[in-house]
Amino acid sequence: MEIKSPPISTALKKHYQDGITNIFKTSSWLNDQHRTFFKKHGITPQQYNVLRILHSESNEQITINTLKDRILDKNGDVSRLVDRLELKNLITRKQNPNDRRSANLHITEKGVALSSSIESQLWQIDELLTDLSEDEIIILNTLLLKIRKKT
Repeated sequence: MEIKSPPISTALKKHYQDGITNIFKTSSWLNDQHRTFFKKHGITPQQYNVLRILHSESNEQITINTLKDRILDKNGDVSRLVDRLELKNLITRKQNPNDRRSANLHITEKGVALSSSIESQLWQIDELLTDLSEDEIIILNTLLLKIRKKT
């Protein structure tokens, strides 16, 4: 027996389509804002995410697999991100003595300095939402979480 979803009015379908379109447009706009912000610091948002993770765990050495689990952008090529950060002397990679197939990652002093500098300026990204009231931000977060829980 096939279960059919209830009929949806044409007007409601249009609102759904407009909602999806607005989410995509907002995502694209936010990505552009992030890229512009991080470009001023000579890195990408994904590279900053790696630095942020390593900076928060600066007493530990993290493997690429652990980094893959913690990174925000699951579509990114973490190995390539690590290569680029290593070329910029922002992180180091050392072979794991317990597992020759694995390497430990560690943030350098230069990486810590850059990460700290960026962190002190992140309010500029937060300001993108200052046109919203506190209640509106709470509603926005609630709705976005509700949408993502379906996946």
